[in-house]
This record gives sequence, structure tokens and C-alpha cells, in this order.
Amino acid sequence: MSRFKVSRWRERYARHGFAGIVQDAPRPGRTPSIKAETVERMVRMTTQEKPLSATHWSTRSLAAAVGVSPSTVRRVWRAHGLKPHRLKTFKLSNDPAFAKKLEEIVGLYLNPPEHAVVLATDEKSQIQSAGSHPAGSAAEARPSANQ
Repeated sequence: MSRFKVSRWRERYARHGFAGIVQDAPRPGRTPSIKAETVERMVRMTTQEKPLSATHWSTRSLAAAVGVSPSTVRRVWRAHGLKPHRLKTFKLSNDPAFAKKLEEIVGLYLNPPEHAVVLATDEKSQIQSAGSHPAGSAAEARPSANQ
């Protein structure tokens, strides 16, 4: 082992005790290959704009419009939970801050703060979930053919 490594471990042990040397210190990681502005632009275009000759963006059409590869579009969509190709009609958000809000919400679920409680509400108050229906489940509420 090099002197530098031993010195670093001794310093960590002096500061943090055994916990300081059990695991390597966190590192910043690889720098992103695409800029945050490009990611925000892709999310905004996917959620708020339509291509000229289609109902929703495909990975190839969005990649050509933004100037990235289709695999980059797929990675960004996966990271933000976007699946415009899986829906019959893809609803566009009118909120200009949608991408920022989406990242904050997804971030809460993927990496919640310690001792945090995340509460979610549904804006569709007129629709009841199957579990909260007064008669039990939706199947129980439907009359049978014999009645």
C-alpha cells in the first residue's frame, strides 16, 4: 500500500472512527454526457409539444429534433418515467414547470429524505378507487346477471 493511502485511512479513522474506513468515501462520479438543459428540453418537448406529423414523439423523431441519439432519448424517458408510445392518447401538460416538478416528485420516491413521509393526493376527487368504494370492490358493487 502506498503511504498516501495509509495516511488517508488514518485521517478518516481519526475523524470518524471505524465507520470512516469501513467504506470508501463517496465520489462525484462521471460527469453527465448531456447537459441538464438538453434533458429539460427533451422532457418539455415530450410532455408539452407534439411533432408536426404525429400524435406523439418517437425516440427517433425527438432525437433528430434535439440533436442526440435515440438511445439517449430512451434513457431520459426511462429516468423521468415517460412512456408516450404506450398510451393511446398522450396527455400534454400545460404547466411550464412540469419537468422540474416531475424530477422533484420522482426524486422523493427514489431517494426520500431520512424519516420523511410522502403523502400523495389525486385531483380526480369524483373517481373512487376500488378499495374505497362504499360497497367494497368495484366487482362487488356491480349487480350479477342473476339478480
